[in-house]
Amino acid sequence: MNGNAAAVLTDRAHDQCVFETRIAHQLRTAPQQERLRLYTELYNEYTEKFPETLPKDSSAAERIARYETAFLRRFLKPSTVMAEIGPGRCHLAVSLAPHVARIYGVDVAEVGAGADKGVPNFELKRTDGIHMPFDSDSIDLVISNQLMEHLHPDDACDQLREVHRVLRAGGRYICITPSRVNGPHDSSARFRDIPCPVRDGDYRANGLHLQEYTTRELMALFEAAGFTRFQSFIGTRGHYVGLHPSIMNGIESTVRLLPPGLRKRSRLLSAILGNRVCGTK
Repeated sequence: MNGNAAAVLTDRAHDQCVFETRIAHQLRTAPQQERLRLYTELYNEYTEKFPETLPKDSSAAERIARYETAFLRRFLKPSTVMAEIGPGRCHLAVSLAPHVARIYGVDVAEVGAGADKGVPNFELKRTDGIHMPFDSDSIDLVISNQLMEHLHPDDACDQLREVHRVLRAGGRYICITPSRVNGPHDSSARFRDIPCPVRDGDYRANGLHLQEYTTRELMALFEAAGFTRFQSFIGTRGHYVGLHPSIMNGIESTVRLLPPGLRKRSRLLSAILGNRVCGTK
């Protein structure tokens, strides 16, 4: 790659980071009713300006979907009715569709939401970022992958209550979201002129990850929403083992003894961290 091409890529990445920081500030400071409008408006603008941020229809995307399907198969039956919040290009939803009776994608964005995948038991529904477009006690399983961190913390609480409402008794919500312990996982801290703060011993994202969580914090949100049983999972590439959340709390507490600069974006730590939590109604 020549120097000019590298400069263009750097400038593009910097522009993206600046844009993310600006709209994240809008979402963090807006009152809730305004945020419900802004989620759709700003994410549509984001995907229009930076379409490269959406997962492409590629062998890599399909491989990741296969890994996640391998993990989720343990929760599925032919009669399962499920929903994925924030499905993006819907690679995972399409991969899961043959294993369930019905699957819905729930998204705020109009651009790049995978509107028509030609899958008869898949349907895309719109949301305002909080409310689930389903009747109470009508869904067996809800999943979200890299979604929770994009919500304002207050909206995350309200969305969790909505997920709990639509789940049938014994239904599950599986939430996959990055750990703050080795964050930030968005564009934060990539450029010196856009400082990323350290607070309470952890780097805090200032891009489109409005809140990254520890396992303990995520468990508190689940409990407040009404979930009563929990399990964490650790592993990689579709192979995961269940752990009690207290074990993950201990792992995170131990890792946090390291300086935040050593933890930040560590690939080694990514193999043992990351929130993969199942809550049961």
